[in-house]
Amino acid sequence: MDFETALVKVGDFGFQQKLQVGLLTLSQVTLTPQLIGLVFLGATPPFTCKDFPNEQDPCSLNPPCKEYEYGPQFTSIVSEWNLVCGDAPAVGHIQSYFMIGVLLGSVIFGGLCDSFGRRKVFLYSTLTIATITCLSYFIQSYYVFCISRFIDGFLTGGMIMSTYVLGTECIAGSYRVICGSLYGVFFAVGIVLFSLEAYFINNWRHLMLVTSFPLYLLIFMACVIPESPRWLYSQGRISEAEDILNVIAHRNGNIVKVTLEVNKEGSAKNPNSTYSDFFRTPIIRKQILIQIFLWFSCSFVYYGLTMSSGNLGKNMYLNVALSGLSELPGYFLCVVFIDRVGRRTFLSSCFLVGGGACIGMLLKPFYSGVDGDSVIVIYLAMVGKLCISACFNTAYIYSSELLPTVLRNSGLGVCSAAARVGGIVAPIAATMGFNSTYALFGGAGLLSGFLVLQLPETIGRSLPETIEDVEIPPKVQHAVTAEVTKEVVAAMEEKLSMLDYPDGNETA
Repeated sequence: MDFETALVKVGDFGFQQKLQVGLLTLSQVTLTPQLIGLVFLGATPPFTCKDFPNEQDPCSLNPPCKEYEYGPQFTSIVSEWNLVCGDAPAVGHIQSYFMIGVLLGSVIFGGLCDSFGRRKVFLYSTLTIATITCLSYFIQSYYVFCISRFIDGFLTGGMIMSTYVLGTECIAGSYRVICGSLYGVFFAVGIVLFSLEAYFINNWRHLMLVTSFPLYLLIFMACVIPESPRWLYSQGRISEAEDILNVIAHRNGNIVKVTLEVNKEGSAKNPNSTYSDFFRTPIIRKQILIQIFLWFSCSFVYYGLTMSSGNLGKNMYLNVALSGLSELPGYFLCVVFIDRVGRRTFLSSCFLVGGGACIGMLLKPFYSGVDGDSVIVIYLAMVGKLCISACFNTAYIYSSELLPTVLRNSGLGVCSAAARVGGIVAPIAATMGFNSTYALFGGAGLLSGFLVLQLPETIGRSLPETIEDVEIPPKVQHAVTAEVTKEVVAAMEEKLSMLDYPDGNETA
């Protein structure tokens, strides 16, 4: 039997898959402090110049202040290394180093996942992230901290890729939408929980130490989460895939014996694919280029709106928690509509509505009140954030269904790298002025909405296993791969010889 049939027989979403997806989505909660940690680690506490304590703007002193005093509310790397006034941009540089690390890690670990397996990359990257985060407690140098954040980001890229693919490849298409959306939901929950931790833990070193401990608990997932049988099948390791599927069947309470057919399309003969495979054939080349831009737009608009939205109040912990909660409606819309209207239509609609909301903010002078900002502007910003959150979540699901198994992790790695570029560029766009900023966000959203329509719909389709599954339509592929045996030829010749031609000539 083929893999999809075997997956249904063992239980396409039984106890084992529910347990596996549940544990992997919980890992998003532990991953949140790595991705947004600098919100609190790099926060600036109230400060004054020690020699001029009554000066309202210590950064305006001439000559510059030589020693600062900070408020007792909390400590951060800002108060640790005096990253204020002229040195304030150094905080943003740390986030850039982290995102560059995530970018490189997404590409490199994406290929490693396709070559060595999803499970190994997940375990090794998680263990190393936990260790580096713990050791950061002892760092006394800004430059060493920058290096640690870059390495942390590099490994985080590998953890993101391996976690998502390891969870989605073990379930059937009808459940991939809900499970994929759970990753976003738990990440949003992680934002809220991290805000709560930061509220009670005011020392940045202690905060890093506490948030690193849960990562070690993820190592115990190895006891219940096996390697992806779909990946093993694509690599031609049929017996190993059968063993894991039989274990899944046993844990799901199904008494079946799985026997997989040999993957004849060539992935077993050529198990190791390379990034050049994305550009060898026309359909995959077109799809990957569009997906790269879509992921860039998702991250660019998402982080741009987040950084440009302004403060909702004076409590930064509450602000961050609310930013996480505002994403939840977008994930809910994914679950409700993505299987009803299709991935392509839903993703395009969200991009167009979100981009339109950003463009609508350019009309601010027409509906702003005397006090300046209008409630309408806030509503439009929230609509844009909601839609782009839904786009980001859908992009993971859609791309994992478009890419063949032999290139899935590599492809998601490339797309994730494009998203990190968007995250790096977003802070620059946010400083270009209100009109230019939201024109860029709106333009990226609208263009992405139209580009999505150039991709095929994947709803109700099995995951493609090989490059040929993507390049050749199913009907043509069936005709091409049909075997013409000697017996078939002999039968055809026998039928032709029995024909009675009126003129006595046998012509073809």
